[in-house]
Formats: sequence, structure tokens, C-alpha cells
Amino acid sequence: IQTLEILPALMKSGIHTFKIEGRMKNPNYVALMTALYRKYMDAYLEQPEAYKVDPQDLLDMHQIYNRGGFSAGYYAMDRGSSMMSHDRPNHSGLPIGYVSKIVDYKNIQMTLSQPVRQGDALEIGSRNHDPISFTAKENMSGISNAIYVGKHESKVGDVVHKMTDVALAEKIDQTILQKALKLSVQMAFKARVGEAMVLELKYQDNRFLVLGSTVESAKTSVMTQEKVETQLRKTGNDPVLVTQIDFDLDENIFISIKELNDLRREAIEKLVSSRVAPWKRQVGAVKYNPPKIVNPLVNNRIQVLLRRMDQLEVVLNYDIDALYLELSNFTRDEIKSIVTRCLSLNIGVYVALPRIIRDPYRGKVHDELEFLKTLPISGIMIRTLDIFERVKKDFNIVLDYTLNVFNKKAIEFWTLQGVKAISVSPELHQQEIAQLGGAINEVVVYGYLPLMVTTQCLHKNTDNRCHQPDAIMSLKDRKNMSFQVYKDCSMCFNTIYNALPVLLIDKKSELTKSSIHRFRIELLHENVQQIHTILSYAMGLKNKVDHSKEEMPITQAIGDFTRGHFAKGIK
Repeated sequence: IQTLEILPALMKSGIHTFKIEGRMKNPNYVALMTALYRKYMDAYLEQPEAYKVDPQDLLDMHQIYNRGGFSAGYYAMDRGSSMMSHDRPNHSGLPIGYVSKIVDYKNIQMTLSQPVRQGDALEIGSRNHDPISFTAKENMSGISNAIYVGKHESKVGDVVHKMTDVALAEKIDQTILQKALKLSVQMAFKARVGEAMVLELKYQDNRFLVLGSTVESAKTSVMTQEKVETQLRKTGNDPVLVTQIDFDLDENIFISIKELNDLRREAIEKLVSSRVAPWKRQVGAVKYNPPKIVNPLVNNRIQVLLRRMDQLEVVLNYDIDALYLELSNFTRDEIKSIVTRCLSLNIGVYVALPRIIRDPYRGKVHDELEFLKTLPISGIMIRTLDIFERVKKDFNIVLDYTLNVFNKKAIEFWTLQGVKAISVSPELHQQEIAQLGGAINEVVVYGYLPLMVTTQCLHKNTDNRCHQPDAIMSLKDRKNMSFQVYKDCSMCFNTIYNALPVLLIDKKSELTKSSIHRFRIELLHENVQQIHTILSYAMGLKNKVDHSKEEMPITQAIGDFTRGHFAKGIK
């Protein structure tokens, strides 16, 4: 995302804080982006009618880092393919020419539209072969000499990209990184025999006075005005530049160098403190007396989240306590049928609301809630804060882990709001979960957790049309791990799930020590046999069966899995 061209509109809209993201970027990137946004914000404030972005600045932004171009993001459009990078996930550089001749299997010739300097990093890219990266050994322009690139598969016409630019790096270093940012100040120094010496530092309308010891007549070493000035101007790395010093000195006086330095430092510290103080927030004393945790003796509960009707028949073969139904995955008739059947089996039914409820679909969700009020369901599971006020009077509420409950204070708050169960964050370590206490907490012991929920539709962005709701796509990362992408066409968003399921079913001892008694199993794409395997092992969480003694433990039966943050926490 890049917003220099629409910056005036953003500033006029009332935005007063702009965030520049540059995770894991180098100092040159951070320096350039920050300097450019500072430049154009100041330019707009000074002369709004003359606001114009220099094309060279845009080129510099592309050169320092881009993924095939920039987008104004959701400021300019609702969603779409143009907001996505389809070719590569990292820096793509700037196209500056093409391969014009294959000299031999290790050498090529290029035709350049822009000059290249020795040290520039270049890359030859094509969909037909892996990129070829090399560093320019000499300055080049126009048609290059034969260039050694090593064994390659390049073809005439392959595009040459400049990945890093030596000249741009030098410009950033000289004009930004090495440029000292200092406040221009003036000083006035008075030293008269028999009186305390005085140093006054002036910055704009602010004055800072520092008093020293009583000035004495010199017996041997005389302090001259030139010597005083030399010491007062020695500001080093301090954020000030002394532009003027006024003197009122007696002749034949003695002042120690150390005291002059101390006066200068104290005056500068007063200035710095005055500049920093307005931005410091005063935090009052906070007292928190958490209620004593009482863990009642309750039975362990197994609760299963369903996403398909065919999963129901398998699940009902087991001694489960409740079902969660994804609202978007079931019709009203299906929900009604499931509720009726589970009621006869003394199994609770909770309906899980969508992870994102955007304004165009809010009315639809409210209609579904009115329908659910007519059914004897056990409650609603919410994933977002904004829906809480709408449902709190009509349903028992379970908080999903997306509400990020991390501590006892949060649990206390939600308990006072009448919430019946809280799914603790999957980012918590087992010891952190144990500190929460209470029997209303729930943990996902099996399931593929969502990595991202996005309104960008993978199907529509790749072939410009929507598929049927049962169409499933996947993304593969550099380690060839497959991340399945599920569509919610009723709410128009995609959910990208982790490649591996979280598995804690075999951690009964650790879970019960953490005062957890509600265990959730989330089913996604598992087949009938896999569901049987998962639930048969999960029954050990309710009874005294030790499945760790099984001939084939669940860790072997499931295959690849992750413990999430339960064992090691967040590093």
C-alpha cells in the first residue's frame, strides 16, 4: 500500500496519525519512507493548492521495495486482484532493460533503458526459469558488453530488474541517515567576580537558566572568552546546534573546564526535558485485587464444532456434550433438524457466528439471529466484539478464542457480562492457562486454526469468477506446506487455515492441572475414519482411559500436527 497521491484526502478526512509499516526492513527503507511522508505532509500543510508528488520520489519508493507495484488499498476500492501481488512475495525491483543476446551458456548481453552503476544488484526474471541474480561489475548503459552470469537458462527478451541501487543508497545515506537533526539554540553567559556564573539557553520562546558557583579572580590560569565559547559549543551528540553566544565577562577570571561542561549539559537537559514532557502520559496508581479462584468439581466436557452435515452422523456415535454449528455452513432446516435431534440426546447446540460481520451482511446475520431465537439452542458463540450487544439479551454466550482472552482480569470482565464460557487464546502457554483458573474456560484440543480471514477472494482474484461454495483451494509456501482456503459465500470472505492441526488430546494431565474441563474439537475436512479416530481418542478426556498406552498413540494415528503455543509459548 502507498498513499502519497491521496495523502491530502486522508489528511482532510481527519486522520492525524499515520503509521508506516516496515517490518524487518533495512535502515534505507525506513529512512526513505519516513522522509517522503514527512516531506509531503509538510508540503500539503504549507501549500495545499500546490500539492504534487514528484515522479522521481515514486521511482525511489519502487526501487527501495515493491511487490510488483503499489496499491492505495481499501482507501481506493472495496477489494480486488489489483490489491494483490500474484507474481512474487518479495521485492521485485524495477525493470531497466532486457536480455538482447545470449553470448554462450554462461554469458549474456543486455540492452538497458537506465544506466547501471558498479555494485547495483540485478536480476533476470522469467516465468520459464528461476531468477538469475548477479552484481554489476562495472558501470553500464545502452547495450552492455558480454556479462558473466554463470550457467543460465535465459532467453532473449527476458526482463532485467534492478534490485538495489547504489546511487539511491548513497543519496539516502548522505541526505537522511547522516543528517544530524538538531535544534538551533542561542546562549548567553555571564561571569563576574564575586557572583554566581549564569548560563542561559534560548530556544524559540523558551529560556532555561543554570547557575554555577561563585566566580573567582584568576591567580595563574585566566579563562578567556574564546576558551568559554569553545567549551559551550562542544555539544557533541546532543540534539542542539549553538548558533549564537552572548558574553558578559569580567577580565582576569578563573572558571574550571569541568564546571563549564556541567553548566552546558544541565542547560541542554532542561531543554530536552521540556520538549519530551508534553508527550509523557501520567499513569496513576493501578490497584487490582483479583478474586480468589475457586475451581469447582465438574465433569469434563467434549464439544465438537461441525462444518458439514455428513460429519454429524459420525459425531453422534460418541458421548459428546455439545455441538457448535458454523452458521454460514448450514441451512435453517438443517440447523432446526440438528437441534431437534440433539435435544432428544441431551446434547447442547451452540451456533457459531461468522468471524467477520461487515455492514452489507449485518442485516442478514440479524435475520438469522431472529430465527435462532425460535429454537431451543444452548447459546451463541461469538468471534467479534461488535456483535456482543446484539446477542447478550437473547442468548447464552460463548466467547471464541478470537476475542483474545489472556488474563484473569479479562475473564472477570466477561463473567460479569454474563458470558457462560470462554475459549482461551491459543497463544497461551500451559502455565499461563493454569493461572487463569475457573471451569468456564475452554481449549481447542484438536483442529486447524485459522491463520487469516480476508475479504479478498482467492477464487475471484485468480480467475475473475466465483466458484460454488464447496470449491476448496489451497496455498503452498516455500516449504511446500499446503494451507487450505475455505470460502464463506454467504458473508463473502475467505478463511486460510494452518497447514497442520493443533493436537492436545493426549495432554489430559496437563490440561486438567490447568483447571480446563471443556475440550473443543474443531472438524474441517476430515473424512469419516479420521473423525472416528479423533473422537475415540478424545473420549479419554472424559473417562479414566489412558490412551497413551494404546498400541498406536494418537500422535501416530493423526500424522503431522502441531502443539501450537501450549508447550513452548511464544518465542
